[in-house]
Amino acid sequence: MNALVFPGQGSQSVGMGHDMVKTYSWASELAEATDRILARPLASLCFHGPETSLKETINTQPAIFFASALNVEALRLNGFPFGAVAGHSVGEYVALYAAKVASYEDLLLLVSERAKAMEASCPSGIGSMAAVLHLDRNNLIDLHEC
Repeated sequence: MNALVFPGQGSQSVGMGHDMVKTYSWASELAEATDRILARPLASLCFHGPETSLKETINTQPAIFFASALNVEALRLNGFPFGAVAGHSVGEYVALYAAKVASYEDLLLLVSERAKAMEASCPSGIGSMAAVLHLDRNNLIDLHEC
């Protein structure tokens, strides 16, 4: 059995999906539908950037959903069988799409609302994220107290 795993935020890059949209009419139709559903030119941002705008959470999450959905459709249209799906963070929504749990439009709107909420809770340039590896709990607590 084949499984599909979809990425989360951070996997975006300017140009994603562009070759498919230029080559296949179904992909072009999905790009147009995406822009119509969101009432903004998200596909163009995916294709041409600028990268700084694509990296903004409010844009990144629906962009990753759109680009990943293009890949799902390409696999379906080419008869690639898969029996399991998973996703990291926003990739979970693409997994739901691939599993046919909900429609593209409903999930795109949900991802867009999620991105707006996340952007509002932590505006760009505020806060940071870190990974802590191989540090025991007491050392971590000591670092936090500094």
